[in-house]
Amino acid sequence: MKKTFPIQNDAACLYKWAWSTLFLSRGTTSSCHRGRHWKLTEDNFMDFHNHHGKLADREKMATGDWPGNGCEYCRDVENAGGKSDRTGFVNESIELLPPEFEGFVPKGTEFDHIPLKVSPTLLEVYFNNVCNQSCVYCTPGFSSKIEQEVRKHGPSEFNKDYSEWNPNSKYELYKEKFWEWMEKNSEHVQILQVLGGEPLYQKEFEQCLDFFDKHPRPNLVYRTFSNLKHDPEKFKAKIQRVQNLIDQGKLKRMEFVCSIDCWGPEIEYVRDGLILVEWEQNMNTLLHSSGVGVLVHATLTVLTLPTLHQLIEKTNEWRKIKDSVGINWNTVVRPSTFNPYNFGKYLAPFIDAPIRALENYSNSVEKEKLQTHLMGIQQQLLTSPVNKKEVNDCANFLDDIDKRRSRDWRAIFPQIVEIVNTINKEETDYVQVD
Repeated sequence: MKKTFPIQNDAACLYKWAWSTLFLSRGTTSSCHRGRHWKLTEDNFMDFHNHHGKLADREKMATGDWPGNGCEYCRDVENAGGKSDRTGFVNESIELLPPEFEGFVPKGTEFDHIPLKVSPTLLEVYFNNVCNQSCVYCTPGFSSKIEQEVRKHGPSEFNKDYSEWNPNSKYELYKEKFWEWMEKNSEHVQILQVLGGEPLYQKEFEQCLDFFDKHPRPNLVYRTFSNLKHDPEKFKAKIQRVQNLIDQGKLKRMEFVCSIDCWGPEIEYVRDGLILVEWEQNMNTLLHSSGVGVLVHATLTVLTLPTLHQLIEKTNEWRKIKDSVGINWNTVVRPSTFNPYNFGKYLAPFIDAPIRALENYSNSVEKEKLQTHLMGIQQQLLTSPVNKKEVNDCANFLDDIDKRRSRDWRAIFPQIVEIVNTINKEETDYVQVD
């Protein structure tokens, strides 16, 4: 029988038990990219995975209650008839089950029987915001280039997240504690994933490799999210050092989550600074590196949905070179300005082409999951009320960005311009009811 997360109810999610994220530059921790960020202190840092907020969420989930704190995203997808992150992917990742579940046998919904204080098996860390791109939906907390842009031009009234950034003054201390935790407690970590900023553009990338050279973790998968904006020859040298660690048995393998949201000239607007030709050269390096896995990751926004199908078609081509190449995606929640659900039914037709493109995806089981996930997103788009204010804030913010970057989003995305105009003609104002 297929193994699944043993806590089976209408709210429990494996991520709450297995996953911890550390935002060292913010001084916070969470247990899902959609979840609440809990404040870290010098005193509680070393037990970040069992922060009291996370324990409270696990208690509620153990008894079948949705805890809130961001989990309502999956709840709403499921209520709309879609397959959420929780049901579509997460709870099938049985290999991430914490060791405290060893020998665990479910006994109905008995709360006292379920382990609550556990060891993380998927550890995610954001070191700092140093980055070489200015993605249009990004914020100063994840891009030093945007931080510089805001300092030069000031805030935008249409996107609060773009305009505000309060870095953690204890970053160096927390980073030191992180490496201390890794040395003492990382024996159960199966996946360490590093995000940014751009991890390969940061000095901490070399620190990671130095750590594994000194403290081998032969059962650990080192996963990094990269925008692949690097000089192709220098990029090859970085990958060779990773390959050497794998060949020496100091790492199980390296996985690159290659961040790109669509394909064509649209992506060079969305990910300002990206050079698509160089990006593809670096992808080719990864495709021919034996110890390196590749996952294409797209962020779905109003600007990227129209050509998502072209990215899937490219992925189908890359799979002919390395058949383990995968693809997945997430929708933007923050900044809310770029949340595609604000556009409701008007974006739903853009999901049809990606679903069709997946017909040529060579792994039939994975194809079905991906198509089901897209159908869930489409269903939620169809049932989401249009938020006219957010739609107009999105358009006005893009106008602001164009002035700062000398770009013209209206020329590149005429379909979206037409949708914004249609919404303003046809839709009444949307009022959020608590």
